[in-house]
Amino acid sequence: MTEEEYADRTVAQIEAAFAHRSIPQHVGTSESALWFSGRSADDLTIADWAGREGALHDFKVEAFIYYLQAVLRIAITSQGFPALVQVLLNKLDKTHDQHFQHLDRLTRHELITIRHCLHLLSYRLEIGDGPVRRAMRTVVAIRPAVH
Repeated sequence: MTEEEYADRTVAQIEAAFAHRSIPQHVGTSESALWFSGRSADDLTIADWAGREGALHDFKVEAFIYYLQAVLRIAITSQGFPALVQVLLNKLDKTHDQHFQHLDRLTRHELITIRHCLHLLSYRLEIGDGPVRRAMRTVVAIRPAVH
């Protein structure tokens, strides 16, 4: 399987894992978070996130979980190392996120998908394994919601 085929398969896994999520009614109060209000995660591109990466830290929990699928898709399909990926890795590093415990609203399927994406990112990106390893520790520690 080529890297492109593997990425396509991973994107399909992301879509399946998050398919039950709906656009959140309340995204947050910051300007960057409010920009995403009412927008579908399926339609977001790397250009939409440019200058708005901080929304990942500003989102309410349900908005973060909903828009996570777009960030994962972009991270898997983008060339290079967009700033959005660094913000995601920082967000998933529990030492940077006081709301870490609320991520237990993720389902088992979503958590497995996130772990799969982190493994793929650690393989594709030449950033060292520190940020990915810390993010992976957080994701592994989360107990999934029962759905």
